[in-house]
Amino acid sequence: MEHDFLQKKFDFALLVNPFELPSDLADVRLVAEDEIVAFLPLGHPLTSKAILTWKDLAEYPLVSLSDKYQTYFKVIEQFRIRGLEPHFAYTSSSWQYLTDAIQRNFVITLMPSLVPTFSSTDNIIIKRIKNPASFNLFLARLNKKHYSKENKLFYDFLNQHLPKLK
Repeated sequence: MEHDFLQKKFDFALLVNPFELPSDLADVRLVAEDEIVAFLPLGHPLTSKAILTWKDLAEYPLVSLSDKYQTYFKVIEQFRIRGLEPHFAYTSSSWQYLTDAIQRNFVITLMPSLVPTFSSTDNIIIKRIKNPASFNLFLARLNKKHYSKENKLFYDFLNQHLPKLK
């Protein structure tokens, strides 16, 4: 997304930090502050803990979004800075697949807490992680001298419906 936005293929982009945009290219606004949390199946041994550590998580099989997503790199970074090696059973590009895998295979996934598919599932417990990885979401709009009526309407719509969350 960032690459295509830099090539000016899109007027808008939703980006996760870190990203590098020239300051004169776009107007960037924080729309959500979030963190990576653990999604565990009901009955998993870690569900009894109030808050998890990265060391706790390194001891169990994980499923994750693939390395095409920032989530993957944010999770890997958290393990590496603590000298831990995560055990990924597999990766996927589908959130729904990960949800199903948690319930079927008794594995853990690490995702932003705002992922709606997970929070609506009764058989999955969400646990915070001590010193979590941040997952901040930004709305970027290309700077232009003149914006079309449609561009303005869409930007106003996004600003109304993507309020800054904390």
